[in-house]
Amino acid sequence: MNILISTSDPGDTNVIKHLVKKIGKVNFYNLKIKNYYNYTIKGSKSIYFNEKNLIKNLIKFLRIKNISVILLGLGHSKIKINHRIIKEFCECNIKVVVLADSFSNFIGRIKYKKSLSLPNKYLVSDNLASDLAVKEGIPKKIIKKFGNPVLYDFLIKSKKFSKTKMTENIIFVADPLAKKFVIQKFKKTLPNNKISEVDVFRYIYKNIQNENVKNRFYFICHPKHNYTSISKNLVKIGNNINVIPPNYKNKFKYLYQAKIIFGIGSIMLLMSRLINKNVISVLTKKQLMSNDFNLVKYYDIKINFYKDNKKLNKIIELNKKPFNYKNNLRKYKINLKWLKN
Repeated sequence: MNILISTSDPGDTNVIKHLVKKIGKVNFYNLKIKNYYNYTIKGSKSIYFNEKNLIKNLIKFLRIKNISVILLGLGHSKIKINHRIIKEFCECNIKVVVLADSFSNFIGRIKYKKSLSLPNKYLVSDNLASDLAVKEGIPKKIIKKFGNPVLYDFLIKSKKFSKTKMTENIIFVADPLAKKFVIQKFKKTLPNNKISEVDVFRYIYKNIQNENVKNRFYFICHPKHNYTSISKNLVKIGNNINVIPPNYKNKFKYLYQAKIIFGIGSIMLLMSRLINKNVISVLTKKQLMSNDFNLVKYYDIKINFYKDNKKLNKIIELNKKPFNYKNNLRKYKINLKWLKN
């Protein structure tokens, strides 16, 4: 079997990297398109095309290499190209499979303007993601729950850290909520939501720092962050702030050992809850109304509204009901039936 893969989103890329390892003896070709940000998948051979005449050239390539499956990670930066690939190939003998590791915008990731083409299969992580996708309008018959190799691997490794001494560290898992991004993304529903991830961190830091000066703060960068730029901003806030670079291999160890984990809507908040950590998402009320934060609303993650100082100090001490470790392992164990059927 030969598979063509394409991804431009760090979350999808991480999932696909694990899938490539799990699938094993298959020839993988990694589609790279000039002027787009494409991630490289280890274990695959990169092929390069221009956007101009992409479909025509891709058809020739697929025939020459006898490609039977196209696997697309649904990152935002290539949404037009994803749509074109789905439209052109889903009716052919080549199976088009799309993957979303998130819990929102299932239709939006495959729609271009008013045009919608459905893939042969739509992969989601679990039952909640499946229900949300159906609610948005994805046909239930094409949805396949494949588990989630990133979450599964994280849970397996967490066993090693279960006896590790917990630190007093405060962790902030960052999302790239640059003000320009927020204004563009929420311009209709959230016109006053002009805050960035650094604003959210500053708010948390000032409140927690005033309560206990012994805490050390760790700001875990998102893969899309500019480490140098973020570091310069954070140094101005306090001298006990540690900035963890994007794609730092051992960043998950900070989650295993942390006392409290803050964030906005990162998948790492879910990872932290799955190992029963004290997790708090800081949002504006308008953000909470958006479907982009389904993960926070449905996975028993505590919510504190931005600049609600009184509640923040109380919510830290509240305990959440623990998740069952074995049930979570079963839920996110990798399922490859979608590839065979």
